[in-house]
Amino acid sequence: MKRWLAVMFAAALGAALAAPATAETVKEKVKTGVQKTKDAVDRVEDKIEDKAKDVKDRMLGRKTEGPEDHRGTAKNQKVMTAQQALKDKGHDPGTIDGHMGPRTRAALADYQKAEGLKQTGRLDDETRAKLGM
Repeated sequence: MKRWLAVMFAAALGAALAAPATAETVKEKVKTGVQKTKDAVDRVEDKIEDKAKDVKDRMLGRKTEGPEDHRGTAKNQKVMTAQQALKDKGHDPGTIDGHMGPRTRAALADYQKAEGLKQTGRLDDETRAKLGM
């Protein structure tokens, strides 16, 4: 019985390892990885921008509070506006939070497809114009 289980396990493992990875699967994984990297870069850029504003304000004596006062950068406001417009047009971007996450990108891609635009999942000029922004 143990030998039979060992043979069956080895056969199943061999079949799983021998299954070729399709080009589409690899392409999707790469695309997802690239998108995650772009999202991370956007978050870092927002943090740097917020910190730079905070330092400038402190140096000029405009404020003595911390960086928590810099919510809603211009970029985040544009994303929030786009998220609300997408939601109003029936494409759910998830939480209206000003962050360009995977759900917002998916909603953008769906909207672009529905409107006959190039499906990039990014908030480009053509998409902004169609959204009325």
